Amino acid sequence: MEDSRSAAIRQQIFEWLQQKIIENDDVLPYNVIKTGFIYQGKAVPLMGPQGIFKPQVIQYYPISITTSPNSPYADKIAENSTISYKYRGSDPNFHENVRLKEAMKNNIPLVYFHGVIKGRYLA
Repeated sequence: MEDSRSAAIRQQIFEWLQQKIIENDDVLPYNVIKTGFIYQGKAVPLMGPQGIFKPQVIQYYPISITTSPNSPYADKIAENSTISYKYRGSDPNFHENVRLKEAMKNNIPLVYFHGVIKGRYLA
């Protein structure tokens, strides 16, 4: 289970994202996601260079997974809204992959940034 501080920050991030989605007519520019949420006066990015991302202010579980518009992977969203996501690299025991699997098992909410065109994402 997630610690209460991280869970509270995660909730604030989701609320912030809802506002940004409204402000940007659903499609978020990369710079909004990369600059991110402000927590205690500091910017908290919501996306990193790899697809699975955990900002420093969150204790253990990632906050987001990202698919680029020209992804070489078979990431997809099924009709029932289930996401099939390729783990990072080829090692299923790599720490980011393990944390992503544990987040799923523990029902920890994540942001899925789906790249629609270069520099633009649906959250």
